[in-house]
Amino acid sequence: MWLLTAFFVLSLFGFTQAVVVTHTSCLSSITGTVVEQYLKYSGNDCTWTIVSPAGSQIVLHVRSTQIDSRCGNTTTERDRLEIHFGGSLPATICDENFDNQIYASVNREMKLKLATPESWSYESKSFEVMFFIAYTSDTALIPNCADRINVTGPGQLMSPNLPSRFTDNDSCSWTFWAPMGIMFYVSFTDLGRTGSLKIYDGLHRSDSLLLDRNYLDKELEPVYTTGHFGRVVFAPNSENQHYGFLLTYDVGNLDPSNISVLEECNETGIYLNTPNRTFFEYLSVSKSNYKTNMDCIWYITAPENHAVEIEFEPGGYGMETNLYCDYDYLAFYEVTGLNDSLKRINRVCGYKVPKYRYQTVGNRMMIEFHSDYLVPAVGFKLRYYAIDMAYPYCREDFKSLDGTYNLQTSYLNANAKWILTIRSPTIPSYWSTKYENNAEVFWLITVEDPSLYRLVLSFSYSWIESSPGCSVDWFALFRGPCRTDPLIDRTCGHYGYWLKKYNLEGTTDAYLLYFHTDNSFNFYGFRLKYYSELRSVVAEVTTTPAATQGPPVEAVIEALNGSMFYYRNDVVQTRNVSEGLEATIDFYLVGINGLDEASTGGPLI
Repeated sequence: MWLLTAFFVLSLFGFTQAVVVTHTSCLSSITGTVVEQYLKYSGNDCTWTIVSPAGSQIVLHVRSTQIDSRCGNTTTERDRLEIHFGGSLPATICDENFDNQIYASVNREMKLKLATPESWSYESKSFEVMFFIAYTSDTALIPNCADRINVTGPGQLMSPNLPSRFTDNDSCSWTFWAPMGIMFYVSFTDLGRTGSLKIYDGLHRSDSLLLDRNYLDKELEPVYTTGHFGRVVFAPNSENQHYGFLLTYDVGNLDPSNISVLEECNETGIYLNTPNRTFFEYLSVSKSNYKTNMDCIWYITAPENHAVEIEFEPGGYGMETNLYCDYDYLAFYEVTGLNDSLKRINRVCGYKVPKYRYQTVGNRMMIEFHSDYLVPAVGFKLRYYAIDMAYPYCREDFKSLDGTYNLQTSYLNANAKWILTIRSPTIPSYWSTKYENNAEVFWLITVEDPSLYRLVLSFSYSWIESSPGCSVDWFALFRGPCRTDPLIDRTCGHYGYWLKKYNLEGTTDAYLLYFHTDNSFNFYGFRLKYYSELRSVVAEVTTTPAATQGPPVEAVIEALNGSMFYYRNDVVQTRNVSEGLEATIDFYLVGINGLDEASTGGPLI
């Protein structure tokens, strides 16, 4: 409740603006909030104590003073504003040393004291400060780096380093969307002379700029997107002496009733184009429950060098469910070539709204909806729009990770990072957490100088649903930051003993990792170690181990189980089980029970 007492929204004739609390009297105690507060005081001596919630610290910006022209370099003590922020000595502020100072408390408390010694009194004493709190542990109130935020009301965004000073590794970007557009109000920036905060009128940095700020700005006007999307990009510098930014976001001033909602159904296909790149439109199957025996097809085309992206509205979702989504379903496909070849991206059903976004690689998507003769439900409502696939904009929504650099192998082994799919971080004998269905997860790993370093990726465990060609669930690796870059490998299956390792050298400074799952059969995912090492270091061999060091027979059985079970009827054709089934099994494993190699084949009845 403390957050609501400090912030509300005034809406008048379509204008939305954040209103913050301003204190003008001598108060003994003030509760800090995430939303900025102001203390504007003119008067006699006074002491204020600002207290923040547990797990947070106070960031204070001295915006102006009119106290005394001299508070130092004299034997006579002068009027001053003292800031006790938890250091060994308080900061002393007066007009002669005022320079828009920023202070962060060491703990939850900061004290401000306007002091006048008995031997001296300045005719007029006043000051203005702005302060807010930044969480050091619980960051649930603040969006994470690379999040896409659905703006339904006021919220705050601050640089990821706060309450500490930022470093050159704290670069980050966020995207926002709302049917009414978005309002951004920047209340605090401390970026240094080369850092910057930019707000774009759309999803990409190729869209027009709404705001471009650096150094330390005090008075900034609200900016509004002209469409449904906005992007905030924080680019720090290498000075490492500044605190970053704080901004408020809220719904904008667009009319949401102008968004097109298509509810037509045609089994031969309805052809659509994506809207202007800063807008989205809706696609649905009905205003209420859909009918039985429906077959609907939509073809959506984006401009050249763009992709079609879709995501589902949070409410109003439901389709008859079964294991393979064979009864009622919504499927989306990549459309390629002159003959309109189809490659399925995913298929969804059930009553849990898919939380991921789905996109094409090219600029065409086909969406198919089918219902059978039973159990109609509410259906779906999704947004579709165009995204820029040209470099470097194709990489903007991917979570970026930096490799670890050090010459010492012991350091690499101790500090290499781990990427986890959606499962328990521990490794018990029988895991209880499996990855999600219909997942689309991307990571972007960068290499600072590929002429000096190679990137090493090493699996420590992998159990991903098996299929021919890894066509249902897979881990994919691209040589570059975009899905249009060359594919290095696609892998799936159960590798509990022999695990893949990649030593990646070349001129590219980024590699895209992509984890995809379909609508059925989920397993325990993978764990992957990544780091960079000097190319002058001899790379470890990435092939299978020596013949005499192969796995025991149990490992072979485990690998076969992971490969042969859980096939689906849309991958392997259904056949008459009364007839004999002939199959050839090739053991690619080496060193079974001490043998050098084993390879066999024959009928399996």
